Amino acid sequence: TTLAATTTTTLVATTAATTTTTTTIAGMLLLPSDDTKKKKLISAPGFAQQRLEKCKALQIRGLSDIARNLLQHMLMFEPSARITAPQALSHQFIHAHCDQTLGKSLTFECDFDREVVRKMRRFARAPRLMKVSLLVMAHLASPEDHEQDLLRAQYAFRTMDVNGDGEITLAELQAALEANHVAVPPDLGELFRICDSSSSGQLSLSEFLACVLPGNLLDEGLCSAVFNVLDRDYNGIISAEDLQLAHPSYNSSVCEEMVAEADLHQKGYLNFEDFRLFVRGADHSGKAGSTERDATVGPSQEPQEPPQVKRRTS
Repeated sequence: TTLAATTTTTLVATTAATTTTTTTIAGMLLLPSDDTKKKKLISAPGFAQQRLEKCKALQIRGLSDIARNLLQHMLMFEPSARITAPQALSHQFIHAHCDQTLGKSLTFECDFDREVVRKMRRFARAPRLMKVSLLVMAHLASPEDHEQDLLRAQYAFRTMDVNGDGEITLAELQAALEANHVAVPPDLGELFRICDSSSSGQLSLSEFLACVLPGNLLDEGLCSAVFNVLDRDYNGIISAEDLQLAHPSYNSSVCEEMVAEADLHQKGYLNFEDFRLFVRGADHSGKAGSTERDATVGPSQEPQEPPQVKRRTS
């Protein structure tokens, strides 16, 4: 019953993710690996509930009644009777264990982040290459290395995501600011639009993390991991061609401008040291050494979410 965080993450995906949740809690597969047998069992209305009742792994683990109740509702055969993601996120099991990650409770206070608007403004002003790097960082940041920063940001996200659908709307953000007596700036809508890198009208967790995680999170190891993602041909440099491969919607001139943002010696490409100095020295707000102002955010070209984040294996 200490896997509420994992359960919460998988709830908001497809119905197939329910089997992933069951596997995580039970330590065994819900369905056999053979596709023919799998299809036959799925078509049997009572299979999932019978499997849940007779699962010895769950019995050995001492599954609590509230955890069992959640799984029963997630595994209902009829889609109309199956629990929805918002209902699941409001379930007693989630409420009882939402402050736990892999069995550990939060050991520090998590107050509302009163600096969230300033952090969004910092992201909105950042060069396009910095925005893309922060989005990749949000995907790659390891809980083992950055546990407290990630937990604080995830807690803030859950606090604002009042309907539990896994995204924050502009209305939810504004309501959270007002509830915590934080002044709502007149350009909040424009800030939100720029931070919404996927142009979905809502902020996903990764988009929110890209805005609010501290700049010092980009240590040497994470810088290297982000560089590897953007170096699409794995030749040790980031070129405009690499950025086009990572973001096909960007034309060549845009990608050349992105490289030029960090290419202080006008080589036409970035090696790792160029990239490291750029992301570590830009402070999310432009060229290295620049200072942040409180003026209204101006026009910006938003990056799209990275289509696929991969770690280099060799």
